[in-house]
Amino acid sequence: MCDLDLLRRLLDREKIDWLGYSVGTWLGAQYATSFPTHVGRFVFNSKTELTTDWQGAFADFEAGVERWFREDFLPWGRSTTAATDATPPATRSGRPTSGCAPRSPRRRPC
Repeated sequence: MCDLDLLRRLLDREKIDWLGYSVGTWLGAQYATSFPTHVGRFVFNSKTELTTDWQGAFADFEAGVERWFREDFLPWGRSTTAATDATPPATRSGRPTSGCAPRSPRRRPC
């Protein structure tokens, strides 16, 4: 964290503004904890675990991605496919479409 504060001083800034993605969220949170008087506007855009060190955060990463996939992504994907099947987009050929992946004409449809 001292490196970031050194950078702030070298740039002759009183405060740092921060936009943190992924591990940048953790890094910004650690800086804000270590140097609260030098924090400007901070935006964190991640589900990074902020209550542990980076080794602990990475140890839990796989379980977090699995939970996100199961609870958020799959339901969204299913609803998007259902919406596409209910109101298929127009095609140049006039053939109906569905939410399944495009296939070669020689293969069976979904």
